[in-house]
Amino acid sequence: MTEIDWLRSMILGSTKPAAVREWIEAQARAETPLYDYRGDHVELVTATALHLARREGADEDIVMMAGWLHDIAKPGLGGSDDHGTEGAKRAAEILREAGVDEEQSSAVQYAIRSHVGLVRDSPLDTLEAQVLWEADKLVKLGVVGLL
Repeated sequence: MTEIDWLRSMILGSTKPAAVREWIEAQARAETPLYDYRGDHVELVTATALHLARREGADEDIVMMAGWLHDIAKPGLGGSDDHGTEGAKRAAEILREAGVDEEQSSAVQYAIRSHVGLVRDSPLDTLEAQVLWEADKLVKLGVVGLL
């Protein structure tokens, strides 16, 4: 073991138990989750997508609806392994209930269906779908993913 490996092991070995204990204590006092990965992810994707939509001239309403609904069928939320396709179906029902017109709903569904996957061979067919796809990847991978 090198000196660097030893230092890493020593520091992480002492900080992890304390961090877990502090997290549990803080969460016990909190009224809402300290960290809600799914909710935080969806909110950040939506905000990032709106920023990109404004910059690129995409339809902001379509991008915002797609952002909020893009992970509605994730397996962790009782969804399916094919969460893009299943999410588009669920979005259609939700948007119909909300009174969204069919043209907008179709655009939102396409964006949701298309946002899955870390790489693409070519750009998506609509700017709104491309914006959602890119926002999802930027949030998911973060700055480290760009390196």
